[in-house]
Amino acid sequence: MPLNCFRRCLLLLAACLSLLPTSHSLAAYQDDELETERPGLVASFSSANAPKPAVNQILFDLNAHWGSASPDPRIPTTDFVGRWEGLILIQAPGVHRFHARSDGEINLKVAGRVALNGSGETMKAESVDLPAGFSPIILEYRHHQGDAYVAIDWEGPGFGREPVPARLFYHDSSKRVEPDRFEEGRRLADRIGCANCHKLLDLPVHPNQGPPLNDAGRAIDASWLDTWLRNPSSLRPGSRMPSFGHGFSAAETADIRAYLVSVAPKSVSVTPEASMALNVATQSRGQLLFRSIGCLGCHTKGETPANEPAAPDLSDLPRKRSVEWLTAFLGPARARANKTAVKHRHELRLTVDEAAHLAAYLGTSDHAPLPRPEQPGSKGVAARGLRIVESARCVSCHTIPGLKPKHADFPLTADSKSDAGCLALEPNGPLVPHFALSEEQRQALRTFIAGLPRRPAPISRQTLTDDSIRRLNCLGCHARDGRGGEELGGRIASHLAEDPELGGLKGTLTPPNLTAVGDKLRPEYLAKSVRSTAPTARPWLSVRMPTFTFDPGEADAIVAFLQVHDRMRSEPDPPNQVARLDAPATEVATQLIGQRGFGCISCHVLSGRIPPGGEPETLGPDLALAHRRMSDRYFHRWIGNPQRIIAGTPMPQFAKPIESIPGTLDDQLNQIWRLLASGSLADVASSGSREVLKRDGDRALVVRDMVLLPEAPQTKYIPRALAIGLKNDHSLLFDADRLTWLSWWHGGFLARTKSGRLWEWHPDGESIWVAPNRQPPIGFVGADHLVVLPTEVRERFGSLQEVNFEAANVSFSYTLHGPNDSNVVVRELIVPLSGGWERQVTVTGVPEGFTPALFEHPPKGESSWTIGKTRATLKAAEAQATSDPKVAGDPDARWLKMRPVGPGQFTERIRLTLEPSS
Repeated sequence: MPLNCFRRCLLLLAACLSLLPTSHSLAAYQDDELETERPGLVASFSSANAPKPAVNQILFDLNAHWGSASPDPRIPTTDFVGRWEGLILIQAPGVHRFHARSDGEINLKVAGRVALNGSGETMKAESVDLPAGFSPIILEYRHHQGDAYVAIDWEGPGFGREPVPARLFYHDSSKRVEPDRFEEGRRLADRIGCANCHKLLDLPVHPNQGPPLNDAGRAIDASWLDTWLRNPSSLRPGSRMPSFGHGFSAAETADIRAYLVSVAPKSVSVTPEASMALNVATQSRGQLLFRSIGCLGCHTKGETPANEPAAPDLSDLPRKRSVEWLTAFLGPARARANKTAVKHRHELRLTVDEAAHLAAYLGTSDHAPLPRPEQPGSKGVAARGLRIVESARCVSCHTIPGLKPKHADFPLTADSKSDAGCLALEPNGPLVPHFALSEEQRQALRTFIAGLPRRPAPISRQTLTDDSIRRLNCLGCHARDGRGGEELGGRIASHLAEDPELGGLKGTLTPPNLTAVGDKLRPEYLAKSVRSTAPTARPWLSVRMPTFTFDPGEADAIVAFLQVHDRMRSEPDPPNQVARLDAPATEVATQLIGQRGFGCISCHVLSGRIPPGGEPETLGPDLALAHRRMSDRYFHRWIGNPQRIIAGTPMPQFAKPIESIPGTLDDQLNQIWRLLASGSLADVASSGSREVLKRDGDRALVVRDMVLLPEAPQTKYIPRALAIGLKNDHSLLFDADRLTWLSWWHGGFLARTKSGRLWEWHPDGESIWVAPNRQPPIGFVGADHLVVLPTEVRERFGSLQEVNFEAANVSFSYTLHGPNDSNVVVRELIVPLSGGWERQVTVTGVPEGFTPALFEHPPKGESSWTIGKTRATLKAAEAQATSDPKVAGDPDARWLKMRPVGPGQFTERIRLTLEPSS
């Protein structure tokens, strides 16, 4: 196979794998040496009247909203053109239809065919039959005047209209886009806060660029502060804080420190509660908190980060602050004895105990202490310090008690000297800021300033919001549209192997995926989520989002951007005014979310209660908040095919209705939404959490619910168990989710005990047998005499279909993922016997060339075994045990080949009985 073909096949395979539940991103399959396709599209923009020079970028989707601005300050706001070119990865071959939402003229070509052409009401759309794999895509757009926007949606085989997912866009690596030094310089100018002192386009002022200095004079170690003021990068290489001139002299640093002492509170101390917490705080507990609550998304502590960190490395913090001060700084208000003391700019919502543990960890360091200031005048003069602080314009970035900030006094234009002032290689004045920039960074800023247009276009709100998301490092923790989360995920991964406690929290360390979040969340809930004031929908997570300190209007701008970008419709959501369901409808909807239905409550939190035994990786948000969080529109889009929105989500797609409950699939899903939207779910949830079918005369008893089996392999919790209590006091447990026999016991059925606020079922009787592993109930013996297991999809071998009573017997059926993509239907009839039970199994739909074999694993491979004074016996009616191959990890297991009774049909009976031991 040619190398290029191999690479394309590898990417296609990776993209298909991305639809499976996995923590690996597509980026894992992109090796720089082999890669020919890279994420994103090559985009260029220019004036329609002067096509050169063009502004070239890599954009990751076909969705842009510039409003009254333009894509770039160098592009006019009227009569501009844009072109996106690259590849689109088609995963489902067939006919696709594209749609445009745009103010301007559109021409879209896919695989060389025109899919869209025109504008507004005159837009012509043609369906395009696309093969699997990469197809070329080119979008041309022309804007005349007014608000500028363009967004491309599509629909295709098996899915309705949706925005084209960003993860499907690529470009050929041979079409390299040269770095846009102007844009790099603009972003860097925003990051280091140039607009705090300079009038520079319409870049915003960031009044919280530096930390507040309210208590710096008393809370910061004097030797550290002196060293910092002289040369910040000597303590933190690459610091965004500049030095001034050639660095303050010893006398000047002493004066500044004296002034800061004069405005600081008289003491910086912790409350008695925080002092008690510090007495028992441990570094190990603090380290676990540092690694698990999200600090690693921005900070490091001693490690060398792969990329430039969004916030400082904290390894030298003990030389700067005391452990007591750190506790007050990190903790809640009740940890601070002085209410004017500084707190972390982004509120971490730690308890006092957590703050103390974290301070104990961060307060340790391998760095040698800095020398104490001993120079003459080290006491300093506060008045002289005030004059230096004012002259250096410290309040442009810091808040200082009694001083008002001054911003944007010095304009910068293309005529400004780009090698002077802040950008000079060597400081050219005593109080001129000098940033510790690399030559590449300095050149980017110079290119930016030299390229400032005479009449610049406004910076679009989309660009400014992108800047905010970058500056706040949202994608350092969260993933969105196939990108992001690498900083937090990568740094956590580096600790998992050597930190067992952190490994135990593995499923609680991933923040929510933000793909389509602007469409998902209702406006009022999205606004609260951005500000971290929304109710907790995922209480199992260890990682937590800070309450950010935003610039004025910044949070509202982020909310507006997410909504405009992610929604296909611009009209606001109507209020959720779903009437409360009547009793019969409530009963049906409750069954649908319970174990008899789609089993929603096996994975989803309900009114703050986490499902017992739920694996963190598969837990879902609180259903009781759904009516406040989610719109009707998004619910149906999500429930129709979750994988299309977030590839790899553990949320399953429901393709069939529950047969035992009336209604089509759409009817049943609508019933669920009505229950969720009514806001009454919390009131009725307890009835949906369990289903008990009581014995009626000689009829067996069946419970389908979460059962606790302490001896079960892998996990003691069986979220979707099928427990069968026969009339002869023999009881069986089948995992109806994975499709595995788990246990047989005698002398009782199930008992319930209360655990916290929940009731838990567990077997009540003498255990006879517990499965040593979770092998499937049936395998398939091929012509080569090798056993082929059913295909495992999301840890399931198939799906349970129905459960029925037949006199004193119980029957149930399920579908297995059989060989050659077959769907094999299995029906099991459980019949009580004197002293035991019989398992009558019928299998249909077996592909030609295969024979089904029952999987049995009695203790030590024997057909009989002793339990106390009783002997259990397993006997097959006519099945032939296969000796080869042995089951991996279970050498005592046996495969019992079934008898054919017709084309693709087989049957067998297995008897399991108890007899007095001789």
